[in-house]
Amino acid sequence: QEEITADLARLADMKVIGAQSTHSYLPDKSRNLPAIARELGVRHLLEGSVWRANGRVRLSLRLVNIRDLDHPWIETYERSVSDVFAMQSEITRAVAARLYAKFSDPEKTAVDQSPTKNLAAYDLYLRAREGRTLWENEADVRRDSERKIALLNEAVTLDPSFALAYCELAKAHGRISFYKAGATAEELSVDHRSLAEVALQKARRLQPDLGELHLAQAFHFLYVTKDLDQARIETELARRTLPNNAELEFIAGLVARRQGRWDEAIRCLERAVTLDPRTKR
Repeated sequence: QEEITADLARLADMKVIGAQSTHSYLPDKSRNLPAIARELGVRHLLEGSVWRANGRVRLSLRLVNIRDLDHPWIETYERSVSDVFAMQSEITRAVAARLYAKFSDPEKTAVDQSPTKNLAAYDLYLRAREGRTLWENEADVRRDSERKIALLNEAVTLDPSFALAYCELAKAHGRISFYKAGATAEELSVDHRSLAEVALQKARRLQPDLGELHLAQAFHFLYVTKDLDQARIETELARRTLPNNAELEFIAGLVARRQGRWDEAIRCLERAVTLDPRTKR
């Protein structure tokens, strides 16, 4: 779900709600789809179910126009598990076509590009991305970040060319570097800032124009090095390929607020809420 959402969100011609806001809607035939659409501020809802067994994966999709509930678009895709990335790309293109969304050449390239050729590494990456965006205290942040780091380190060991995993790894190390209150001497002995910078360096060598890399670098400059001017530059670069990313808009809003650009801060934070209305940050 999250990866198909992320692929659709790369299209500047669409407004796509983030996965954090849609996870809480459990499959239930009694759901009030118009009410959900109003809560999310959208006209279309994409639902799906996944079946996986014997090396095959089947995905059944249902795209609903809230103004025409009686005529949903229904499609089923089935592939070998090894073809899951090709299937995600095909689904993204099909949904975009159904919604008459424009596809630029760079957007087509981004959607068609597989993040990794190693499915085990991809699974670890997805597991690392699961979880909350709001924690109870700084110790909770560190525990969750350590969990992510363990998974992501295993992912990049399986695939050393996995740029997206390095980006997430850099942010996990950056969180621990930022949230130090109550940390033990042993925890403080680990140089998480340097580890984050190593991960960013590896991602830059692999895919220097990756939107998620610019987002990770904006995160690093905001929270770790406190270089607000560079953080602002990175958010602007990230927007070129991540036009529907709530995390990016949240970071851009924080940067603008700390620099005293109040009107821009409000615009960015309002857009973050629009793109992910049910998440808590």
